[in-house]
Amino acid sequence: MNRLFYALLLFSSLLPLKMRAQESTAKNQHALELLEKKEFTAFDAAIEHLYTAFLKDNLPQYAQAVQSAKDKQFSEAYQNLDSLVAEGYLLDELPTDANFKDLHKRNDWKLFKKRLAEMLAPYNNTVRLQLRKIQNRDQGIRVLVLYAKQTASGNKELQRQLNDYMKKIDKESAVAVRTIIDRYGWMGADEIGSEASQTLFLAIQHVEDLDVQQHYLPLLSEAVKDHKAEPWQLAFLTDRILMNQGKKQVYGTQVITSKNDYGPYVVPLENIDKVDELRAQLGLPPLKDYLEEFDMEWDVERYKKDLPLIEKQYQDWFEKQRSNGI
Repeated sequence: MNRLFYALLLFSSLLPLKMRAQESTAKNQHALELLEKKEFTAFDAAIEHLYTAFLKDNLPQYAQAVQSAKDKQFSEAYQNLDSLVAEGYLLDELPTDANFKDLHKRNDWKLFKKRLAEMLAPYNNTVRLQLRKIQNRDQGIRVLVLYAKQTASGNKELQRQLNDYMKKIDKESAVAVRTIIDRYGWMGADEIGSEASQTLFLAIQHVEDLDVQQHYLPLLSEAVKDHKAEPWQLAFLTDRILMNQGKKQVYGTQVITSKNDYGPYVVPLENIDKVDELRAQLGLPPLKDYLEEFDMEWDVERYKKDLPLIEKQYQDWFEKQRSNGI
């Protein structure tokens, strides 16, 4: 499983995403209906379940575990469940997941739950569960924004409402995460689990506050050195800060797909020829492979040729963002 890929999918609502039409679709559609009916309390509660549904529909090990359990291939089911747990996915959801009801009455299910409980025991679970809630809201609203772009692209008012709500969640998440970091420092996966640790980064990455991002960048850099954060997280936050300043990025993590004359493009790079080398140093795949995940092509020569136009589009985008107070 490529944890980096699933993390990257939801970093930005600007990036297109192919969703599998299963549980996610029903939950996303229900959430949109609640928003259109102005049932905001129910809508807010629904958002917290969207990311879990997205993971269940898109994690191969989960689908294989469910199918193996139905087929009475219990050994194979547990192999896939153990793989999910090892990567830190669905730690709180698996013990009560109805899709594994055929396993619930078996002694080996008790052993599985015991292994999971032993894994969670050393963590600061108060902080971990707080961050999981933040993560579900942060990623859930992004799942919904992407879904709405695919299914209701003509409804501009709905798009505006969702984007406004996402900004509201981002601000709330940043406040909560800053409180945690300021009290405990940057906590690693060995302290709170991989998903919760990643949420520290996501909240800082997503908040539209350059001062906050610049303040926590050195802390993230130290956390990477101490193996409490992933190097690729440093690449993303570094590029996001540069983009928010209207400058060229280093690692090619930032892409703009908003309406413009050129089309989707990689934010101008400081060093086009060495970008893949720089990406590799922080654990990122080549830019070509990264962009393919979002149906974009990377042609170095064309990029160089088109760079004056790209830079013009980028500066227009930056000025618009600045004029809107972003």
